[in-house]
Amino acid sequence: MMENYYGVFTNQSAVTRLAEVQQYTVDESSTQARSTTSHSNDLIERISKAQNVSESVILSISTQQPNSNGSVVELPPKEPKSYFPEDGVIVLTDTPDLSEHSDINKRITMVDAKVDDQGVSETGLSEMADTLKQKDIQLSGILSAAGIFNEGVSSAEIKTKVEVGDFAGSISVFGPEGEAVYKWEPSGSLDRSKESTTTSLSIETNSGKRIDIGIVVSDETNIRINKGVSRSLEVTYESSEPLSKAEAEELETILKDVDSMLTSFNHDLSVTQDNIDTLTESLMGESEQFRSLNLSFSFSAGNTFRETTIAVADGEVSQNVKEEGMGIHYSANMFEARYTQNYLGFVQGASLEYYADHELQWNEYDSVYIAGIVDKATSPVVDSTDYFDTFFE
Repeated sequence: MMENYYGVFTNQSAVTRLAEVQQYTVDESSTQARSTTSHSNDLIERISKAQNVSESVILSISTQQPNSNGSVVELPPKEPKSYFPEDGVIVLTDTPDLSEHSDINKRITMVDAKVDDQGVSETGLSEMADTLKQKDIQLSGILSAAGIFNEGVSSAEIKTKVEVGDFAGSISVFGPEGEAVYKWEPSGSLDRSKESTTTSLSIETNSGKRIDIGIVVSDETNIRINKGVSRSLEVTYESSEPLSKAEAEELETILKDVDSMLTSFNHDLSVTQDNIDTLTESLMGESEQFRSLNLSFSFSAGNTFRETTIAVADGEVSQNVKEEGMGIHYSANMFEARYTQNYLGFVQGASLEYYADHELQWNEYDSVYIAGIVDKATSPVVDSTDYFDTFFE
């Protein structure tokens, strides 16, 4: 469903709207303008005649268009536009507020959210879309906007996606007024990196109910050709029985503590001891609603993996980290940051001077290693995840 509605909502509407784009009337003496129009005609014809249109055909709001001489002129910023193509779905196009990065001027956000098999309200969808603009992952805010903490809720399934910058590619067809850009991305045209983390939380209430929450975060970054990133979230919620008002309120409090750990693990694949202590403090014999908690953060890529677990039961806390090859992973992330810097411009902290100042050696994996549980939230490594964060508010 997300692929069908993302951008232009359906493949058929993509074909229809592309076919309806009018062509520029240009001076026949302008060879460059004729070339642009010819390319647009060719692309429209190819897509409109296709039997199965690729789901990578999307609609992006643009702040640029070529004039009759073929050069590029700036268009005024677009107002945010919200679309609700069906129950429980929102697609929002707007311009990110990134004052230090004026070249990052496009953002498309989608939410597909069902609670107890019913679509979330338009107000709730809009609140979730606003929450997704932030670089910190706010699971509590997403679930609150969906209405999870209301009495009587038993289940939810939420899928979100945010694309910022020129993530989709650079092949474009311009509308007659320059108000929109249709982008088509041939398979394999961009060089991207992708990293996913998985978090699971299980809680047992004093009344015997069981709550299971899962979230998968997938971050994709263009590391060549175009500046752009994408973040996807898949969230599931299941309760064996609807929660009481008191249980829902305490669950919201717990999830606010989980948020900081979720953000930390997604960025550094590490969490802090202070955050663990804050989370578990209320469950150390003081909770009036919850009996036990099991929290797991995991990451894997090839033969590299890490799993950090925290459990609280009967006033006792246990924590454990299992991993393999993480030093290599951090070193590879540093290499990717420098690679991205070479192709797409400056990546904060990725210079050789940074490594020298912090006594980090490029070819020594141990020098950039971060433990699964650390004392302080100060990462000694500046890598590709820092570049990713610059696209969020």
